[in-house]
Amino acid sequence: MRSTRPPDAEIVDRALRLMREPLAGFVQEMMAAAVKEKPADESKLENDVAQIGRGKQIAELDTRSLLRLMERVWSLVFRDKPGKLGRSYAGELHTFSNARSHQEDRKTFGAERFVDTALRLLVECDVAPPDDLRDLRRVASPQARNGTKTFRLIGFDEGGEMIGPTGNHRLVCNAEGGEKIAIWGLHSRSNIEAVLKAGLPCRIKCECCDPKLEWKQKYGHAHWVPENWPLQVLKDSEKEKLDDSHARGLSTGASSMVDSCRRVGRGLCRHQRRRASSSCRRVSWPPTPNADVLFGSPK
Repeated sequence: MRSTRPPDAEIVDRALRLMREPLAGFVQEMMAAAVKEKPADESKLENDVAQIGRGKQIAELDTRSLLRLMERVWSLVFRDKPGKLGRSYAGELHTFSNARSHQEDRKTFGAERFVDTALRLLVECDVAPPDDLRDLRRVASPQARNGTKTFRLIGFDEGGEMIGPTGNHRLVCNAEGGEKIAIWGLHSRSNIEAVLKAGLPCRIKCECCDPKLEWKQKYGHAHWVPENWPLQVLKDSEKEKLDDSHARGLSTGASSMVDSCRRVGRGLCRHQRRRASSSCRRVSWPPTPNADVLFGSPK
């Protein structure tokens, strides 16, 4: 049964709430460090906070106000950290959140992209994203869920874990039946690490979705497991089956050897069987470390 995806507006509002606290802590820490390094900038920074926050302290500002404040004082406070890449993330979030607050229809943005950009900004700020925000990225994924499936992975399609130009990690595995399963990770590699730790072959139980059409046609992917979607490595019983088969083979071989000895014995005459029996009595089976038992005590 496929889960119901919340509307984009609800996902974006939830992301703004979840990132507010860690982002406020980072902004407050960086502002204090900037004032300590250049006391002359203190009055300007205080004025900026007062204008944007309307009398509120940094810890009390909402996410939109925090993003606006970061953009205004970027050259004084945030030039080195989170740097140019972080500035593009903050600018994108600020632009989209403003459009959302004015009920503008922004077709170029989506809830999944917004949540992903929020995660990237926190990572650039060296702030650990909340687990709920990571889970929200999975919820925001527009791909229709195919439910929970079980696969037996037997090999790596690309030789192991790969890193794309945008920093996305992927582990593409060949499954029994010829399907390719792509396991993704960016901020969290827990699913990839679970499969690598288990080693191949292994069985997994996971929630998956259809891949993007381009990847399906170009690379032959059959299923995707996006970051933070449920994945569990199951105990692979194949080794146990092989061990059982090997044990049965040994048992069958031993039985065959005994039967062969009996057939040979039936082909001997009475005196030959007596001599063979006398010889066998000097040897015990299974062997023991006692030489007297193995080879007979000296006469």
